[in-house]
Amino acid sequence: MNPKRKIPCLPFAAAVAAVALSGCSFSLFPTGTGSTPTRHFVLSSEAPASENLPAVTFSRVTIPSYLDVPQIVQRDGNEISRSEANRWGEPLARGAARELALRCSAAMAEKGAAGTLSAQRVTVSLDRFDGTLDGNVEISAVYAALPKAAAPHAVPAAKNRLFHASVPVASPNDYAAYVRALDDALDLLAEDIAATLSGAPAQDAAPAAAK
Repeated sequence: MNPKRKIPCLPFAAAVAAVALSGCSFSLFPTGTGSTPTRHFVLSSEAPASENLPAVTFSRVTIPSYLDVPQIVQRDGNEISRSEANRWGEPLARGAARELALRCSAAMAEKGAAGTLSAQRVTVSLDRFDGTLDGNVEISAVYAALPKAAAPHAVPAAKNRLFHASVPVASPNDYAAYVRALDDALDLLAEDIAATLSGAPAQDAAPAAAK
């Protein structure tokens, strides 16, 4: 009786293994094709940084809790949305405080009013600092100039000033343009604060020209 022919199974097993490994390779090591890289932004200006500028002290800058997140926020009425792919490169309140100090210092130098700053510090509460990608950004703030010797949380009501401005987003649906509009809005606030510190009558805020 003839022995049964043994059918080689190695090529078939190898082929199955190759397919399995190929599938594992695809799932375990994705190529990332089509993924969106995360972009990080910071507030920035063209205001010069110089030792010759008057020092404006911002003792406190606060923002609403819904803005105190890494993601860049849009707000349309009562609805907010956060972009996971577009984020701040630093805490927003910290960046706003730095930029306000720099821009106010530059504005005060232009006004020649550095001497009025010796006994003052500024607190700012940003109630709005957001908007929509295809519309305007809104900035609303309450700020006060205080004697440096005053208690840290003292806010004399008589010196409080309300500020609001609306700035168009130059390129709709572009986060870089959205951040530039926020920068322009912060410029308007800094100019208003500088006018108050120098004793000059502050002008009504108007939309900034697109850069």
